[in-house]
Amino acid sequence: GCDVAINYLRNRGQAEETAAGVEAAGGKALLHKCNVASGEDLGAMFEAIHESFGGLDILVSNAASGVIKPAMELTPRHWQWTMDINAAALLPLAQRGVPLMSDGGHIIAVSSLGARRAIPNYAAVGASKAALESLVRHLAIELAPKGVLVNAVSAGVVDTDALKHFP
Repeated sequence: GCDVAINYLRNRGQAEETAAGVEAAGGKALLHKCNVASGEDLGAMFEAIHESFGGLDILVSNAASGVIKPAMELTPRHWQWTMDINAAALLPLAQRGVPLMSDGGHIIAVSSLGARRAIPNYAAVGASKAALESLVRHLAIELAPKGVLVNAVSAGVVDTDALKHFP
């Protein structure tokens, strides 16, 4: 099994279920509550990862949030929140994670079909995921000489509570 740091913001129960699965497979799990939009939270999380595991091989950026409304009804706060969580968080995650990757590593960012297709009421999330994918391309080029591979995946619809907000 792998050693896995599991970050959560709202649902500790699901994080604990994931940790139990990691441990059942023979790995060590570290639970950490962190708002990826908070530099202070990120610092504490990466310090805990370093102390618990000594390094980092794979960083998965899968935090997602956003406001599902027509573009013309979005407030500046809606827009900023969505951009901060879905797109902007990847850069400080990479900046803190890459120094822990001693022999190269992998960064995987979870995107969305809305990055490439227009979906009703998805303007903020779609734009944020398009920005995320652009950052992935730039990081891939910049980090390649360090042996760090950076990719985005867009797996399709995932059955989460977020689906309740779609018409």
